[in-house]
Amino acid sequence: MEPFLCGDEVAGIVADVGSTCTKMGFVGADSPTAILTEVGRTADGRMVTSLPELRFPRPGLDVVRPLDGSGGVNWDEVQALLEAGVRRVLRATPEEHPLLLAESGFTTHESHVELLKLSLESLGHPAVYLARSAVLSAFCHGKQTALVVDCGASACRVSPVVDGYQLTRSCTSSPRGGDWLEGRLLELLQQRGVGVEPRYGGHAAELRDSYRSWSVRGVVRDLKHCVCRVPEEPLDDAGREGFLEEIPERVYELPDGTRVDVAPELYSAADALFDASQAPSAPTAAEDADAGPRKRPRQDAGLPGQPPAAGNAPLALQELVYQAACRSDVDARKELLASVCLCGGTSLIPGLPARLSHELRAMLPSGFRPKLHTMLPVEREFSAFIGGSILASCGAFQQLWIGRAQYLEEGERVLQRLRW
Repeated sequence: MEPFLCGDEVAGIVADVGSTCTKMGFVGADSPTAILTEVGRTADGRMVTSLPELRFPRPGLDVVRPLDGSGGVNWDEVQALLEAGVRRVLRATPEEHPLLLAESGFTTHESHVELLKLSLESLGHPAVYLARSAVLSAFCHGKQTALVVDCGASACRVSPVVDGYQLTRSCTSSPRGGDWLEGRLLELLQQRGVGVEPRYGGHAAELRDSYRSWSVRGVVRDLKHCVCRVPEEPLDDAGREGFLEEIPERVYELPDGTRVDVAPELYSAADALFDASQAPSAPTAAEDADAGPRKRPRQDAGLPGQPPAAGNAPLALQELVYQAACRSDVDARKELLASVCLCGGTSLIPGLPARLSHELRAMLPSGFRPKLHTMLPVEREFSAFIGGSILASCGAFQQLWIGRAQYLEEGERVLQRLRW
């Protein structure tokens, strides 16, 4: 069977499906054209993928994420997002464009098979390719070997990439991502007696709980982007006071008109990403399952072994990087730590890159010189998409597409062609 070849006259499409944001665009673009959020499901089963339409409250409307953050995939929502991105936003016909999918939350063989079936049968693309999002983020940074730190919405993941291949068994993750930080901010506001009302006001008694929660999270997410800071160094009480004195006083106005004086705990809430002891509560069972198994670092690494956090508490961000390096091949550790690539929406919090660099230098022996590579904010946020756009533009890549004819002939065995 001849492989599917995508020449210059046939533009491929790159898609990066996340738990809260889906990015899509044509191959060769330096930023995504279509940016979609969660999916609304009406009482009669209709899917709502347009954000302006989703913001209009109506009875019986549920908001569902394509990826639930604990490894589950809502395939109807994934299909609705991909179809809406291609047809409505990109104004393209799926039958004329191959699809490169960034594989971030689809981690099982069954999910890969379902993605092939969805792309080639349900959506009708002529060819598809599945790529690890960590590998694409490394390509975006111009690296073939890198330690990719992805601070996303549902989790923070650290993935070693060596010569363009992800070392899956060496990956580490924690459920403390953007969603966890928003929940922490919401809890701090409630402790101060401040209730967060959604933007649609109080005349929505028949709205579903999922829609109300989504609306409240949108307000808290905006608060997070406006006020959160991370100090560049760990602070004691005196240092924390000096850090807060350097920040100008701010007042944040909620949609209902309530004015919130931004207190020190709101400014420094993101500091908990680097200090596991600041967690207000233990993780849920779903969060702990998403964090994955934790092992003690290998002692033959040239890195001093450190015990993981006590109990089932998630690790701090610098500890995730440390353990991912310890689990990797001995010969690749220095090169990995010299190419730490930071990406993801949560990495845009001011001060986070400098703090991570400081913590790694303090944690590692003097023989290791960690170097943190940070790009522009838009490149960090869309790194997987940009890396996929670069990869699919290469001439040598065109023979790697999985065509529909190959899939119909070989079935699931065609996945063996993918080099994970």
